Amino acid sequence: MGIRRNKTMIEQAADYVEAAVETAREKAGPAIADAIEKAGPVLADAKDKAGPALAEARDKAAPLVAAGVAAASAQASNVADLASEKAGELQDKITGEPKKKHTFRKILIITGVAALLGFVAKKLASRGQPDN
Repeated sequence: MGIRRNKTMIEQAADYVEAAVETAREKAGPAIADAIEKAGPVLADAKDKAGPALAEARDKAAPLVAAGVAAASAQASNVADLASEKAGELQDKITGEPKKKHTFRKILIITGVAALLGFVAKKLASRGQPDN
C-alpha cells in the first residue's frame, strides 16, 4: 500500500482550471457556431455594400490627389527657381566685388621696412668709426 500524498495548491488550481475550461467549451460551442452562422450573411452583405463605396471614394479622391501633386510640383519648381536665383545673386556678390588692395598700407609698410634697414645699416657702418 502506497503512501498517499496531498496535492499542492498549484496542482489543485490546475485541475480546477481544466474543469472550468471544459465546461466553458461545452456551453460556448453551440453559441459560437450560431454566431458564425448569423455573421456569415451579414459580413457578405457588408462586403457587397463596401466595395462600391470604396470604388466611388477612390474615384473621387483620384483627381484631388492629382491636383495636389500638380500644385506641389509647381510650388517646388518655383522654390527651386527662387533658390537658384538667390544663389546666383550671392555668387555675384562674392565674385563681383574686387578685393581691396590696401595700397596706402603697403606703401607705409615698405617705407617703414626701408627706414629700419637704413637705420641698421647706418649703425653698422658707424661702428667702425670712433665718435669725435
